[in-house]
Amino acid sequence: MSEFEIRLLHTLVCVPPFDLLIFYIFRNRLRFAQVYILVGYILLLALTQFVQMTAGLDMSLTGLLCRPLAVLYMMAAIRDRPLRVLSIALLVYPLLMLASTIGAMAEHFFGEGLPPGLWKCLLVPMMFLLVLPAALHTIRHLLMPMLSVDDRRLWLYLSGYEVILVALAVAADPANTSVQPTIIAARLLLPFALIQYLRVSNLLARYTEEGNALHTRQLHEQMIRSREEARYQTMLALWRSSRRMRHDLSHHMAMIAQLAREGSRVHLAAYLKQLEEQFGERCAKE
Repeated sequence: MSEFEIRLLHTLVCVPPFDLLIFYIFRNRLRFAQVYILVGYILLLALTQFVQMTAGLDMSLTGLLCRPLAVLYMMAAIRDRPLRVLSIALLVYPLLMLASTIGAMAEHFFGEGLPPGLWKCLLVPMMFLLVLPAALHTIRHLLMPMLSVDDRRLWLYLSGYEVILVALAVAADPANTSVQPTIIAARLLLPFALIQYLRVSNLLARYTEEGNALHTRQLHEQMIRSREEARYQTMLALWRSSRRMRHDLSHHMAMIAQLAREGSRVHLAAYLKQLEEQFGERCAKE
């Protein structure tokens, strides 16, 4: 196979499965129809192939340089926070690095007599199919619940952690062709480190939501208690007022009865007049 065919095969089969996995995660949050997004992605692949043929760099290194363009395209095509899209892309990218590392190992040990890069073009799609069930499980049980968390700090910390790990892995071997045991071990452990961090972030997000729900419930209960206390104080004040009125009424009735028994009409009329004035003043105040 010619170099053009190898590079074209690399462009078409190595990176797109992992990019499509990101679009699958945000399949319900696309800005445009799927056909338009597909056309735009094909144009992005054509640009990548053009860079592959003109830059004169290693295929994996060229693919690495084109990754920021792909992430920017995803941010434009997906209706979600750019920070969240970046974070998910950085979670998927180590899977591509893992598959490329295994392809580089196979090419180093078994690639004698074969065109450079052919092993990688063959093994990367196979590795994608092998890790796809685990990736879908992680997406279903870890990523999808986290997408409902709208805490900017969580996604900022997650993206920062991912950038540091991916940058260290890329800096150690930009072309992804080294077969040194330490670099291979780091590349193999990188996805597991990110998944573990994702589990911790998911757990912290769950605790944060539960804490916020508990705080909201406590505020609601406190509001209810305050209303009940105010209602109780109002009822107590009404009861005391009615008790005082009953006492005054009993006193007035006794006084009227006494004046009636004495036959003092003048004093009775004056007392009733006094009661009428007091009652009028009280009604005016209320």
